Amino acid sequence: MISIEKLENTVKSLNITVIVLECFHILGGLITIFSYYTSLASLKNGNFEKLGYTAKQIEMIRKSTTPLLLTIGLVILVMGIIILVLAVKNLKAIKNKEYVSYLPYLLGGGLIIIILVNNFITSVRIGAGFSPLSFIIIAVYAIVYIATYLQAKKLNADG
Repeated sequence: MISIEKLENTVKSLNITVIVLECFHILGGLITIFSYYTSLASLKNGNFEKLGYTAKQIEMIRKSTTPLLLTIGLVILVMGIIILVLAVKNLKAIKNKEYVSYLPYLLGGGLIIIILVNNFITSVRIGAGFSPLSFIIIAVYAIVYIATYLQAKKLNADG
């Protein structure tokens, strides 16, 4: 049987990992939104042609610069902020030996599904293969969310 103190430390460590990962989500959301607008402007002004991009490369950029890209960037940004705030609240709950909310980990799982579906749709639309690195990163996020959820559930039941 694992001690409550050890379980609290495990949940705390995993929760801190979620907080760090959400910082990456927030940064990714901001970069996605920024790249959407800069790509639109560059497509309109012919900057890609001036930089020597091929017609095929420019077409791939055009196909991937859609309102869906902006929407996904906004969703990642907003959900990242919400999950971050909830995970920070959970750190306080762990410290005060209070109930740990599952919501940030469930939202994180939902966000991973949204990102996975978006990556698939985008890769099909632009005719590129699904990136193995992207899949590995998504899998790591999913493992962290699942592990944190399960450990938090155990802590709430035992604590």
